[in-house]
Amino acid sequence: MREIELSPASQRALARHEEQLRTGEAVDDGRTTKREFSGSYENGVQTIWIKNATGARMIEGVASTPRPSVSGIGNPLALSSRGAMAQLPIPLMFAHAKGEAIGEVVLLRKSAEHIFVKAVIWQTEACDHAWRLIEAGEARAFSVLSGDQVFGATVDGYTHVKSWRIREVSVCRQGANPDCTFSIVGSKRIDPFASSADGWNRAKRYEPGQVINHGGSFYLAKIISKGVEPNPQDNLAWRRIK
Repeated sequence: MREIELSPASQRALARHEEQLRTGEAVDDGRTTKREFSGSYENGVQTIWIKNATGARMIEGVASTPRPSVSGIGNPLALSSRGAMAQLPIPLMFAHAKGEAIGEVVLLRKSAEHIFVKAVIWQTEACDHAWRLIEAGEARAFSVLSGDQVFGATVDGYTHVKSWRIREVSVCRQGANPDCTFSIVGSKRIDPFASSADGWNRAKRYEPGQVINHGGSFYLAKIISKGVEPNPQDNLAWRRIK
């Protein structure tokens, strides 16, 4: 192999990269280092997001609902979406494994029905591995790690959690809650109402957590629906949020 003589600038960059690897300091993996946070609260729906976050690889979907389910460690729980506490940034892991995150949650929208998140996958070899599984459709479920739990009543063997904190969100092959799945995001722009650009379409299928613009107002999808027109009053499929 022919040796290549590096320029002084390239030598400095290489030395810096090697130092980062040696010390464990974060290298250029696509994450936003200087974060600017924002939030809103409209008609019972709380949205928080990182305004300046960017990423070439984004996913979005429902991270939690109150549906009773058995956790990965065998705990039968029902997590209240309304009672969830969250503060960004929230790490995005793979199957709750120990070690470094594969990305972070950059938008979280909470209502009584569910918790919807948008997350960025970073640029490392491990993240590339996770992204291949996501693109192949092998890992398309979300799971949350909860903490600071305040327990309510136990019904039919399931303990209802009135208040809890979101410690992390994980990408999984199969989550405990069948409601919690995600898809790859087309838009790379972090905007709490970015998905509303096309407005409501009668022929389109909408997933829980999506936001659309209709009649000058913004509506949050509560359930999977198609052909159900939003109206100013809350109905089964939609909640007016702005």
